[in-house]
Amino acid sequence: MSGRSERRAAALERMEDEEHLNSLRGMLSYSWAMFYILVGGRGRGKTFVVQDYLAGSKIPFTWLRISPESTQKLLADDARDFIDPIITRRYKLELSVTGNYVTNHGKPFARVDALQKMAKTKGVALFDADSSEPVRIVLDEFNLETGKGGEKRTQDVVYTFVNSLETLLRNRTRDVKIFLMANTLEEASDILMAFNFLPEGYGIYKLKSRRAVIWNIKNSREYERLHAQSASGLLGGSKYSTFTNALNLDFKRIWKGKLNKPTHRIIFSKEVSFLVWDNRIITEWHGESVGAANLYPMRPHLGTAFDKKMREVVTTCFDQNQYMYRSLMVQKKFSHELERVRTTR
Repeated sequence: MSGRSERRAAALERMEDEEHLNSLRGMLSYSWAMFYILVGGRGRGKTFVVQDYLAGSKIPFTWLRISPESTQKLLADDARDFIDPIITRRYKLELSVTGNYVTNHGKPFARVDALQKMAKTKGVALFDADSSEPVRIVLDEFNLETGKGGEKRTQDVVYTFVNSLETLLRNRTRDVKIFLMANTLEEASDILMAFNFLPEGYGIYKLKSRRAVIWNIKNSREYERLHAQSASGLLGGSKYSTFTNALNLDFKRIWKGKLNKPTHRIIFSKEVSFLVWDNRIITEWHGESVGAANLYPMRPHLGTAFDKKMREVVTTCFDQNQYMYRSLMVQKKFSHELERVRTTR
């Protein structure tokens, strides 16, 4: 390891141990990245350091949330609850709001919009997407509720976000920084799966081929202490993913041993299939043949006969933990697809 790499690693380790985050310097030192993903870190100030960086850079930015209701809260009373008061004083901001646009001393500062809205209309950014000006975009609180009636049932956040980026950026790649923030790793997993990576521990992970840096942050010690004493903490403890940054996966279900024979293929869509080896070990499907009799479509109209009872067999095997998985990513992808089947059929 070079001297620079050693200093960077030491700085990142110190940053991880700090009770409150001081800056984004550790993440932004990876200048090749386009995506900067911050997950967890309740009580550590991740929103603060992102806003501090944006306000200090004096570059107009687009701030996205999932629903129109959450964006309207940010825009209310001339964006009083949008930017932290410390940042407002530090940079002597004087904000006002016109529609979805926030200005500072009359000059463009930010656009605040909802992914749900952008899914229906073409977005217009604060910048010319064909220019060479720097671009800054934030997707804040991109975790979705997974319970009955939650947002996950009504939209695909990854699909909507990708299309929003297409609208905002077109083919821009130079000097583009996109920040994504969520409170829990479990509920951020939809976006993380798009990068084909799930962090297994805390710290910074570098995905150079995807131009992404992922920081999985511990909650602050003070937050954990206060939550443990709260009514929700006393009732639910750490078993509910909305209060912890643990990933809801069973590491004991990972199989690293030998694979002997592919026995059947579980088909969720024309693009997504999984291969089952030896009747119990699930891997991603890469074109292997198992014969028409061993195709298990989870929905009708997928090019082969659909059997509702066979779908029930698959879901029962999953619920009873009869499957093993080739990796954590396969486990999460399979459970994600199965959940989509359950909530849309």
